[in-house]
Amino acid sequence: MRAVLEWATSDGDRSPVGLDLWARSAGCFEDVRNRYKCPYANDFETYFTEDECGRKNFTQEEVRSREARACSVLAKALAGGPRVQRPHANQFPKWVEAPSGARSVRNLQFRLDDRGERVPAPDADQWMSENYIRLDTSTEGRFGPETVTFRNTPPGIYQLVVNKPSIVNPDGHRDSSPVSDVNQDDPVVNIYLGNSARVTCRIDPMCARKSRVWNVANVRVDPAGEEYDALGIKTGRSLYRVEVVDTKQNMQALHSLDLPTTEEEETSARSVPKGVPIQEEYFQSVSGYTDQYLSNVCYGTCTASATSEQAPSGCMARCTGASSCRAPVGVPNAAPTACLEGDCIALQTTCTTRCADAYAPTVPELLCNLGAFQPSAFQCEPAPCEVEGSNRQPGKHCRCLDAFEGSITWDGGEVTADTKCEPATCLVENSNRLPGAKCACLDGYVGSISWRGATPFGSCHALPCDAEHSNGLPGAACACADGFQGRLEWRGQTLYGHCAPVPCEVE
Repeated sequence: MRAVLEWATSDGDRSPVGLDLWARSAGCFEDVRNRYKCPYANDFETYFTEDECGRKNFTQEEVRSREARACSVLAKALAGGPRVQRPHANQFPKWVEAPSGARSVRNLQFRLDDRGERVPAPDADQWMSENYIRLDTSTEGRFGPETVTFRNTPPGIYQLVVNKPSIVNPDGHRDSSPVSDVNQDDPVVNIYLGNSARVTCRIDPMCARKSRVWNVANVRVDPAGEEYDALGIKTGRSLYRVEVVDTKQNMQALHSLDLPTTEEEETSARSVPKGVPIQEEYFQSVSGYTDQYLSNVCYGTCTASATSEQAPSGCMARCTGASSCRAPVGVPNAAPTACLEGDCIALQTTCTTRCADAYAPTVPELLCNLGAFQPSAFQCEPAPCEVEGSNRQPGKHCRCLDAFEGSITWDGGEVTADTKCEPATCLVENSNRLPGAKCACLDGYVGSISWRGATPFGSCHALPCDAEHSNGLPGAACACADGFQGRLEWRGQTLYGHCAPVPCEVE
């Protein structure tokens, strides 16, 4: 995936300042912010608690080295040094951005625990691929374009922001001219999803705010289940859904706490919930924006389009704002697309919930209302199995009972119409050969027949013929001896009847 920023002023002239593209993993920063207990200025839940934010600790070499082990922010090589990227001096905000010198972020699949040990990020416990976010700036300098490449990025939220920096005069001070507007440069961000789909983002023309900042979009990468081939067999690969979110209410907000910085240390103000900024040793901000300023930035509109005939139709769906709802993702045991109607559900229409085979949804439908579902979520539970001759265990645990043959097949949460458990064939020698549990030894034979699934085990042996005056032959061959008459009959394992001498009528 690539995000490419291009721009020109409204009259076609080049901007004298240029624009900067910022990018980062929101999950990487949130992990750092939470571990170092740094609230946002509007977080009133922490208003009455003592400030414990450890942002200032990032000026320490020990902290810098430890934090660079996960979501590692790298800077361009120092002049005269090895031509390899090195850890950026500030590992707190996690932005990739040109003026700060932060050129890439790697090891996005890791986080640090309370002991400083690397642990897998959420949904990335099996993520072994090399990954990074890397900034590539044009050789044309401030005239762009700027490209951010996302390689093998694990599931999460990725932020894209465009900033128009203020002009720095030769004396080192920023221009104090009236606030410039990023919209004057007609910026465009194209997000390329592979080689077949593109999402083009522009500032909303209805945005009346005068701001140097455009909060472009959040790119969400979510697990979408396992891949199956045309025969329905698992390929061993996982699927992921990529969504570009462009509406304010669904995006990560921007805060002064974690703006990009240079590698120069200085005394910096940090806004806190109690309203009195704290002065602390930190790093020099590249912009100096306040929370109030960042609360009035511009947003835009992103439109998907195909760049080749091979573009998958799913990449063309746009699902943002209050006019539609995005199909739920991350539901355990849900189908790859959790709504029968697709990835995007229109306002005031329903999502028919879908689960993987052998699972049934706890809620049959979700109504899309003002960009959110009602009810808000559903679960997939093992589906009931009422097949005659089965063990009636739910879901994938449902099997045909011993002495029955057949298989349980599923279509979502329902067993298929051709699913049957029928009495199994019994071919044990000297048995009655009746199917299933009715199979038993013939009269005159003894033994036992048991079942393992649809396979019978056991044998039937002929019983001895010990009736008086019988021929002594076992089992069904038992009869009266020559010179005797009568009827001998087996009923199960018991021999009935008797043999009497035949009357001799020879004169």
